[in-house]
Amino acid sequence: MALLVRNLRKLGFKVVRSMAWSDDKSIILLMMIFEELELPRYELHEGPPVDSDAADSFIRKYVNRQDVVGPFIRGTRWFIVRNRRFPDVIDATRHIISTVSLKHLGNTLARSEYIKVKSINDIEVFHQSERAIVKEFLWSRPWWLT
Repeated sequence: MALLVRNLRKLGFKVVRSMAWSDDKSIILLMMIFEELELPRYELHEGPPVDSDAADSFIRKYVNRQDVVGPFIRGTRWFIVRNRRFPDVIDATRHIISTVSLKHLGNTLARSEYIKVKSINDIEVFHQSERAIVKEFLWSRPWWLT
């Protein structure tokens, strides 16, 4: 779970809370709360410092590309604006999981369901036993406070 959260953060998703749960038989729930489920289509990509040895190769790589804005200088660094590779959290999650080397879980992960829960009403898609776990995660309250 930590690997997934770390890689989602690298792609620009802000994970507020995460939790894994399993019935130890056939169900694994990876639950995460994000600030946003979709990110803007474009992202600001930070390049090297203006006076670094890597500046020339950064400029050469992007200067004639029609699919980016820049390169340009902001402060002391080079930047470009480019299309975000994975603006949707589910697409990003699928990509990360497909690149993780977990031989024994490969088939299971390929058949996984990905569900965006935008409101408490959306948890109706879960089986009743799973619904209680998801609800507890979403409310984030100890049982003795409810």
